[in-house]
Amino acid sequence: MCLEHPFYTLTMGNLSHSERGIEAAIFLSLTSVFFYLIVREIVPTFIAVLTIVLWICLAPFFTQTFLPWSSIYALFFSVLGAWLLIKGVNFGSLSFTSWGYCFAAGLCFAASFWTRQPTGILFPVMFMFFLFTYFDRSISRRTTIVQSLSYVCGFLFFNVVMFSWLFIDDALLDWWKQSIQGASSFAGQEAEKGPIVQRAVRYLFPNPAQIHGGIESNIWRGLPAVNIIFLFTLGVGLARKREQTVGSRSL
Repeated sequence: MCLEHPFYTLTMGNLSHSERGIEAAIFLSLTSVFFYLIVREIVPTFIAVLTIVLWICLAPFFTQTFLPWSSIYALFFSVLGAWLLIKGVNFGSLSFTSWGYCFAAGLCFAASFWTRQPTGILFPVMFMFFLFTYFDRSISRRTTIVQSLSYVCGFLFFNVVMFSWLFIDDALLDWWKQSIQGASSFAGQEAEKGPIVQRAVRYLFPNPAQIHGGIESNIWRGLPAVNIIFLFTLGVGLARKREQTVGSRSL
């Protein structure tokens, strides 16, 4: 059994190629649904639909879009986790539903990590969501703390289950060698040289000709720039008003 992406192997490894193709199409469709639900929290329904259409039209910028590989399932769990986190935080209370959504979001980001390890960075990145809500006067800080702990507990719970499964099957060391040491060695060979800040800028705004598995386009520089602008705008707005609307918080 391949241990590079164990959750993907566990859930999809026994399917035929045609069955995996059908399953990949289903997961991509579900990803579109939850992406639409996220965008609808921010903008009117009509604009949300246009956004999803635009997202679907980005498919030609990728290579082998419908290849049933682990990235499709990792994307699904990531988008689902983001939607659950938004729903949980926007409840703005300590109800079971609120922290339950946050706990489920932690489960999803853990599932994304075990489906494709590089997506593990999303867990700490999405935790920054709670840093924004902590300074939001429309939500009590006690509520934010409980929600963030629920989110962390969900992530840890799923990881404990997966580590326990690997330990029982005496596969923990093999997973470490394939997923962590192997990936680290490959990344080290492919990594660019130079100061860390310089490399971070290059990775954030890559040269279109250096994008592996994608069509050369400046869209790879434009999308990160748009996200940074949004984040900076929201940060400035929160610092000035100390309060966010549901739409700006979801954004």
